[in-house]
Amino acid sequence: MLTAFGALALLIAWPPSSGRLLLVPLSRDAAQNLVAAALADETLLVARGPLPGSIVVDGRRRDVAEALAGRAVILLAARTVGCGAAAGAVRRG
Repeated sequence: MLTAFGALALLIAWPPSSGRLLLVPLSRDAAQNLVAAALADETLLVARGPLPGSIVVDGRRRDVAEALAGRAVILLAARTVGCGAAAGAVRRG
């Protein structure tokens, strides 16, 4: 039974290949400059995340993971925040 709950939790938290991602830093060092490091060319900053130091971005998981390689940050599926497709989104540039 516990294994089934663990599998369900994993499926719910697994980040989509593209869309809204919750980035959770695991250390103070990882939290520093998280926004600048996470924003690949096509990635949008959507909002602050629900956990301390976390942020929600909209982009491709592969691009964000590559941008954060070597940093102690977990990528999770994000719940929708705001109104509209790009509510509060800020494009890097």
